[in-house]
Amino acid sequence: AGFPHLPRVDLSQNKLVSVADALRNCRHLRHLDLRGNQIDRFFHIHQPGPRALEHLDVSYNRIATLEDGDGDDKVLAKRVGRLRSLNVSHNAAIASLQPLSAAANLVYLDISHNAVED
Repeated sequence: AGFPHLPRVDLSQNKLVSVADALRNCRHLRHLDLRGNQIDRFFHIHQPGPRALEHLDVSYNRIATLEDGDGDDKVLAKRVGRLRSLNVSHNAAIASLQPLSAAANLVYLDISHNAVED
């Protein structure tokens, strides 16, 4: 099942906690809008999620960390490596921006209205 060739998905304002399983087969997904949900971990979106993702909006969620917990830089680079635009504004206290250093193609980053500690 799923939509393997779908390039854009808008799941905003749905009280979602995680979308990783729902997006597992969306290998061509490039634009994903998840603003206004209840997601608390950034990598609940990517694991094992779409590899072609370029634009991600997770603003107005409950994200407190951008880390995936396994500390594997190669895995992290695969998950955020193609991102060009990322909006994580209006979330919780984000402890570190270090995980985003693997996002070599990032040209737009909005981290406003967070309590960034790093």
